[in-house]
Amino acid sequence: MFKNCGFVELLSWTFSFRESFPYHDVGTIKNLKRKALVDSISEVLAGIGAFTVFGFEKVAREEGYEGPMYNVTAVNATDGLYASFQSTRCMATCVGWSVDELEPPKTTEELRGRFEVSSR
Repeated sequence: MFKNCGFVELLSWTFSFRESFPYHDVGTIKNLKRKALVDSISEVLAGIGAFTVFGFEKVAREEGYEGPMYNVTAVNATDGLYASFQSTRCMATCVGWSVDELEPPKTTEELRGRFEVSSR
């Protein structure tokens, strides 16, 4: 908010680091419009990228590709519970999974659906 709305420029004017009022300066307004455009485009592209990764991973896991395996060892400090298991690497289809649950991510049949991931 500070960077995209010109609040930093306003603060610099308030504390006399800047001579002109930022919202009356044509150059500052043009710069803020450019920042807003780039910020909006980057947010859209990041969303598209996240759904693309999710889609490819979901299809790959449904086709049987599990990917590389890694060992997970977790200790819950409050209860003293211990878990050790092998799990596949999971980037997007295990959204919401935490090592603190002391169980591996869901199996291929129980993977989260597109609607469930997008609603989080």
